[in-house]
Amino acid sequence: MREESKDLFAPILHPDTESPNHAPAKAHETHAPMETHKHARTRQRILASVNKDPDSGCWVWRRQISNTGYGRITLSDGDGTYMESSHRASFTAFVGPIPEAGVIRQACGNRLCVNPDHLELVADRV
Repeated sequence: MREESKDLFAPILHPDTESPNHAPAKAHETHAPMETHKHARTRQRILASVNKDPDSGCWVWRRQISNTGYGRITLSDGDGTYMESSHRASFTAFVGPIPEAGVIRQACGNRLCVNPDHLELVADRV
């Protein structure tokens, strides 16, 4: 395997700004990072896909439902598209990342609920 030669005195281009020796500005200084834009788009899609039940507070998923009774949503990443449980997508978009082996459950008991206030990280998968 051949090593690529590098000019030690060439300016360092930061991948997010393509300007020499300049790291990108903080999210609050200019605009939100790409990850936030992705989550904002997912939040919009989730909100457009639910009926909000005023009695229970549940955000009831009204799109695709799996054979186990949970909502499903198609998401995309750098590798293409994939299916995700709607409650896991909602937790990620509204609350934050889920640990790799994390389990999210609806505290309200409604499998179609994607209200982030009803979702909780309860344990790791074994």
